[in-house]
Amino acid sequence: MAKTVPWWTLIPTALFVGLAVWAIDSPVENPSAQEVTIAFPGGGKIHVRSERETLDFEALMTKLFSEDYSRNGLLGWLRDRKHLYSLETTELAEALKTKLCDPIPLEPLEERLAKAADCASKPAVDALRRLSSERVVPFHYVGLRVRAGIQASSPHRPGKGRVNVCRTGRYVAQRLQVIDPITNRVIEVQAGGTYECTVGEFPDIQLDPEDANELFGRPAGRLENAIAVVL
Repeated sequence: MAKTVPWWTLIPTALFVGLAVWAIDSPVENPSAQEVTIAFPGGGKIHVRSERETLDFEALMTKLFSEDYSRNGLLGWLRDRKHLYSLETTELAEALKTKLCDPIPLEPLEERLAKAADCASKPAVDALRRLSSERVVPFHYVGLRVRAGIQASSPHRPGKGRVNVCRTGRYVAQRLQVIDPITNRVIEVQAGGTYECTVGEFPDIQLDPEDANELFGRPAGRLENAIAVVL
């Protein structure tokens, strides 16, 4: 006879049953099949049938993840009670910021230093910080397509190794790698001077003529397509 149980009560049982099934090569067969109905909040139900004495762990998990409401319910249970998060949601990033470490106070200084060091020493934090420092995915550099102009006017010329950028743009005070998308030639420049970008057509960055010649290897037009990467 089928029986109905709340879905969340099956999680510890399912984990135990799964381990038991995995550990025994030849589980005892039950002459009568077993069927369980798992009821979810909101009225959804999942029916799981097993021909064996115990519920099959893989079959149960596959069934739970086969429907949106049961999958979301299971993930919500794991998130709220076990602090396990899906890689496909922003909840993981928020949890890393708020739950992985104790709050780090601004003062007193000694407590701030101690808390910061304790947080950074956690294995997960240390691994993430190494990925970030090495710019490995997901902390890799991301390039954006920009329009590059050339500023040759003496009062506003940025100078070799430097670049002018929009005063209200994202590149202010940044070090940039600029790439020619046609030849893949690369230069590195430091954002220095700024200009207004609020009226009419304007470039995203202004290169010095020397850098423009090195990057494009040809006489550049008034506006050139380029890729800018913040380093």
